[in-house]
Amino acid sequence: MLRSKDFLLMDVLDLTGKKIGFVKDLLIDFHSGKVMGFRICCYSLWRKDISVLKEDIIAYNSQIIIKSFSRDFLLNLKDIINIDIVDSSGTLLGLFEDVIFNEDFVIKGIIVSTGFIRNYLEGKKILLMNKLLLGEHSILFYGKEHIQLATTAHRISREVNCNEV
Repeated sequence: MLRSKDFLLMDVLDLTGKKIGFVKDLLIDFHSGKVMGFRICCYSLWRKDISVLKEDIIAYNSQIIIKSFSRDFLLNLKDIINIDIVDSSGTLLGLFEDVIFNEDFVIKGIIVSTGFIRNYLEGKKILLMNKLLLGEHSILFYGKEHIQLATTAHRISREVNCNEV
């Protein structure tokens, strides 16, 4: 599985090997649950940011090689980072932190931050994409289940408590 952090600041090259810029952000379609491409910050002073759609990507590893780009702009991931995530009763579950997607650029879930201390002690949550609705000011989670990511500190505290009994 991939995250946005795997691509941020990655160099982007054209077919001739010339560096065009670096990945500034992901372009997503939240409703279809797909990463559509990338927002590229150009190295040239005369060029503004450009968009690269996933269809125009030839290969990616430590760099992205593209065949073309466009000026079309979709929803930037950074525009919805730190938006509130609430459940159907209006309870705040946390803040939107990142997306998790597969090699086909299909978003499988989102990572929810519950605060620095709670993230450290309890871990982060992952909510599945098929149970989310994006609104103007928040994301609605209408499912019942989530995946809990436990941190090392959380595991150690559980083991210590088990041994004390």
